[in-house]
Amino acid sequence: MFTSYKVQEDGKLGLKHRLSSYQNPVSFVIWSLDDTMVLTCGNSEVFRLWDVETGTCKHTFGDNNFLVSSCAWFPDSKRLVCWSSDPKKGICMWDCEGNEIKAWRRT
Repeated sequence: MFTSYKVQEDGKLGLKHRLSSYQNPVSFVIWSLDDTMVLTCGNSEVFRLWDVETGTCKHTFGDNNFLVSSCAWFPDSKRLVCWSSDPKKGICMWDCEGNEIKAWRRT
C-alpha cells in the first residue's frame, strides 16, 4: 500500500489517496516530472502508473515474474524505463499506455 498526502489550507497534512492494490510492500515510488503521475514498484510484483489527482491506477506494467528493481521517467513524462534484478528480464522502456517500446535483455 502507498499513501499520499496533501498540504491543506491550514498547513496541516491530510490524506489524499491510499493506493492499495499491492499484496507486498511498495519498495519504490517516483513522481513524473510534470507531477501528474506516480510510478510504484512492489517486491516481486508488477509496477503501476497512478493518476496523482484521482488516485486511480492508469496502467499495470509487466508481470509478476518481472521483479522490478527501480523505474525512472523520461523528461517528457510520456515514457518510462524500468529495470529488473533478473538479468534475463533486463531493462525496458515503456510509454504511459503500457506499450513496450524497447528492451535490453541479456542473451
